Amino acid sequence: MHEAGRLVLDREMVNVDTPYGTVRVKVARRAGKVMNVAPEYEDCREIALRTGTPLPQVLAAVNQSYLKIPR
Repeated sequence: MHEAGRLVLDREMVNVDTPYGTVRVKVARRAGKVMNVAPEYEDCREIALRTGTPLPQVLAAVNQSYLKIPR
């Protein structure tokens, strides 16, 4: 057995407008720098089922829309 430490990133939820509708996105930061962006799976799943769009296509649209948000 050994002891291990870990860093916990600051997280926030932002709403991202996509061609399919608004999706919640989790944004993780360290020292103000974005380290990870993760679309809310259930939001994307609901859109995919409602529109008949493949889930990977919805996820890609969310990521593209997030990148277009001015910072």
